[in-house]
Amino acid sequence: MQINELDQSTLRRLTDARPEKGKVLSIYLDLDPTEFATPAARSTEIRSLLDEAGRRVKNAEGLSHDELAALRGDLEQLREFLEGDGFSAKGAHALAVFSSQAGGLFEVIRLPRSVPSQVALNDAPFVEPMAELATPGRWAVLLVNRRAARLFRGSGDRLQEVESFAEDRRGGRTQASGTQSRGQGAVDEESHYHMTDTVEALRSGTKRVPVERLVIGCPRDLYPQMERALPPDLR
Repeated sequence: MQINELDQSTLRRLTDARPEKGKVLSIYLDLDPTEFATPAARSTEIRSLLDEAGRRVKNAEGLSHDELAALRGDLEQLREFLEGDGFSAKGAHALAVFSSQAGGLFEVIRLPRSVPSQVALNDAPFVEPMAELATPGRWAVLLVNRRAARLFRGSGDRLQEVESFAEDRRGGRTQASGTQSRGQGAVDEESHYHMTDTVEALRSGTKRVPVERLVIGCPRDLYPQMERALPPDLR
């Protein structure tokens, strides 16, 4: 067993790992200290993950007898590691564990940020949740006005839209054919709620995967309100 820190070379090596036979069981364990600070909370999350992994193995199709036996061995190995006396969450906000007895692989990666707990059973290690954490030059670009917002993530070379929403998701908008007059106070209140929702979506995303650069595009008269709504770590 190897326990490593996440870096570019580790990510490349796991990305290229593809056993000639059998499957790879990948498990991500969220250790966010705000949710899983106690041993009891971590134990509950671990049991839930192992149960899900057991279901994936049980329902796996198209495998030979030997490959299925190897997967059951992977499951037992994961159980011994995660529930064993030597298990420690110290210094990690999440763990990624990759196991393939058929391919001679059992590796644990400490992750510097939390990722959602999940299980994958594939022909190769499921590295996508780690890839964002190891990507240098992370950018976030937020385009926002009083009615809509669009959030992009990526690098300085390439951005991808990850979320978009409109102010009317709180309700309160009327159809164009039935427009009702509203006071300025109601308009300002809706704008405030929209800014709050927008900043919360941005904060949630950057907490999970921090960014090095944040660019905000908005109307000039809206920027002071947007800036005030930002948490200190994003200003």
